[in-house]
Amino acid sequence: MHRKCRIYELGNAMKMPELNISGRLSLGFGVLVLVLIAAVATTLFEVSNAKKVTDRIVNLRTPTSQASARLVNNINASLASLRGWMLTGNPAFKNERAAVWADIAQVSSDIDGLSAQWTNPKNQEAWADMKAVLDEFSAAQKKVEAIANTPEEQPATLILARDAAPLASVLVGEITKIITLERDLPATPERKALLGMMADTRGTTARGLASIRAFLLTGNQKFKKSFDVMWKKNAVRFGDLKNNKHLLTAKQLESFEKFDAARTKFLPLPAKMFAIRASKQWNMANYLLIKEAAPRAGKLLTALRGPKGEDGVRTGGMVDNQKALLNKDADKNAADIETLLVMQWIILVLGVMIAVAIGFFTARSIVRPINQMTGAMGQLADNDLETKVPALENKDEIGDMARAVQVFKDNMIKAEELAAVQKMEEEQKEIRRHKMEELVAGFEGDVGEAMNVVASSVDQMQSSSSAMSATADRTNERSGAVAAAAEQAAAEYSRGRADLIAGDLAVQGGDQRDVLQRVDDIEQRREEALALTKTLRRTAGFTGPAVDQTKGRVVIAEHGFGIGAGVDQTHVLDDVASAGPPAGPADGLKYCVESVGCDADGSRPAVPTRHYLPGGVIKWPARDFFVAR
Repeated sequence: MHRKCRIYELGNAMKMPELNISGRLSLGFGVLVLVLIAAVATTLFEVSNAKKVTDRIVNLRTPTSQASARLVNNINASLASLRGWMLTGNPAFKNERAAVWADIAQVSSDIDGLSAQWTNPKNQEAWADMKAVLDEFSAAQKKVEAIANTPEEQPATLILARDAAPLASVLVGEITKIITLERDLPATPERKALLGMMADTRGTTARGLASIRAFLLTGNQKFKKSFDVMWKKNAVRFGDLKNNKHLLTAKQLESFEKFDAARTKFLPLPAKMFAIRASKQWNMANYLLIKEAAPRAGKLLTALRGPKGEDGVRTGGMVDNQKALLNKDADKNAADIETLLVMQWIILVLGVMIAVAIGFFTARSIVRPINQMTGAMGQLADNDLETKVPALENKDEIGDMARAVQVFKDNMIKAEELAAVQKMEEEQKEIRRHKMEELVAGFEGDVGEAMNVVASSVDQMQSSSSAMSATADRTNERSGAVAAAAEQAAAEYSRGRADLIAGDLAVQGGDQRDVLQRVDDIEQRREEALALTKTLRRTAGFTGPAVDQTKGRVVIAEHGFGIGAGVDQTHVLDDVASAGPPAGPADGLKYCVESVGCDADGSRPAVPTRHYLPGGVIKWPARDFFVAR
């Protein structure tokens, strides 16, 4: 609670100045715009720095590093292509090397353009030196490529093929002719010894030539030693043959002279070939590659990748330097971005706090009064005229709205009072209208009822006037007859009783049950006669038809008494008043109940002897009828 109070006090202390709503919104948006400008300006500054570094990385460091690495790869690729041509003689390697050098030229051009932006002068000087070495390296590779796979590539082999091989062919051919001519001569011991000299000379010559070829191909010293042994033996056997040449025929002597001349020319060649093959220049392509191309490639690689260490790895060259600069710029760029992110977070937090504060106080000064005003207007809309209109003292638009709502409230109160007065007047008018309607309805009901009664009475009087006299006469006449019959029944009762007593005294041991039955019959007949007499006397004064209001049926008065039809009665007229009294015997039959029966002339028959029950119900045969009261 105390905390809420403190917050409320703080809110009041920081209350928005007395400004209208547009002024408050402008102030709030102005502060937010300032925060936004600060955030954008800081972001632009940091992004500009990051962009400079990024541009240097993208446009200088990365291309230079890539070009340097690409140049290293091209140098190695050119050497590989050159070696492939030297080893296989496949022209595809020459084409490949040409493409590599075309790419080297493109890379050199790119580095020339990038070197102008380098920040390290040593790298610029190193690149100028590398360009000169590249030209020398290109010339050396061209020399190697030109001599490779040519006879001049291997000088010893060239001497063998150009000089030694033809002489060796003459040696072998001429000594073979001498041996062939010897077959036709007699086989004397001297000739046989001479033939052995010829065979050894030819064999050592052939084996010596084979050792030369093997040594030139492999450079293995054992083949040189083998040649020395064979050629020493060849010299001995050739000397023997030369000492015995007098044994030769003319043709043999001619071939021997040719052999001797060729051998003399051949003698210095093996030593020369062995010396060349044993030297570094035995393969001139390899010699030029190692002597001229490889050193320049080494210089280029050292400048690009740095000198080799003890582990054979090159470090410290231009490539590593460019990578270091690239990493440095990348680290700086990352640091700038990190700083930018931190500043953005700080600005974001400050901006959110300021925005929340502005929103809170703006809402407090605008939204809260509007909500209160909305609630008050809602209560007024619900006709709650006790509602207090808030913010009447405000000097802004909400105050204007509040004062307008107060006018609306005052008008509602006046309208409510006027409506109350009008309602009272309407209620008075309604009461008067209801009273008039009740008076008119009562008057109309009374008049209608009176008219109905008069009309009914007139109809009844008209319908029964003609029958009243005749009915009364017959009723009186029949009442007299009934009275006489009753007196006679009483006399018979007295006589019957006397006879019963006398019979009882005279008869001894008779049937008492018959006597008692006769007494009961006489008593019953007496009671029926008395009841019928009372009924006839009660109905003797009846003059017309009566209506049973409960059952809704017509009770017919005929023969001096009324009979109401029961639920199973079938032949009863629905409207006696419309039918009128019977005009004759035929009409009188309509007023008779079928179960009771009538005479042919419509007159009432003798009343059957039946019990008259309490409540005015006469038990007729197979029917119940209600006597009208």
